[in-house]
Amino acid sequence: MINLTDTPNPNDRLNLILDKISSSGIKKLNKEEKLFLESYSLGKEEEIHKKLSDEESSKTFLSDDGNFIFKLDSVEYVDDVQYINGTLIVPDLILKNKKRVKGELKGSIIVFSDSHVAVDFHRGRYDIFEFVDGLEYELDCFVDDLVYRIEE
Repeated sequence: MINLTDTPNPNDRLNLILDKISSSGIKKLNKEEKLFLESYSLGKEEEIHKKLSDEESSKTFLSDDGNFIFKLDSVEYVDDVQYINGTLIVPDLILKNKKRVKGELKGSIIVFSDSHVAVDFHRGRYDIFEFVDGLEYELDCFVDDLVYRIEE
């Protein structure tokens, strides 16, 4: 998903989509990206950009301290367990060899029927707790706030 903060205008959105096509191919575009490309042939790129930006901003959550961003993809229910699926953006992980692992993790916030909450986010072989070492309390507060806001 393209984030509103990355695309202040239709031309920036178009450039991001064209870059994605160049690097990954047109088959990797999601339905919103395809819709936006089609809007150019209809002369409605401003209108569609605004609509998509509004939707994206309503699905993007920023922590008060600025350490975390969550981009909501979907909410699913399996039996009595809720899965809040999306991308969690955290500080990058710096390995001992100075190599950097980008802090963009896909996964779920899992809410159990007893209101217990767990997080399941990974990037490759690294899990969320390797990225947020020293920020566990802040992550916990952010996740609790997210669950509350999404359930509203």
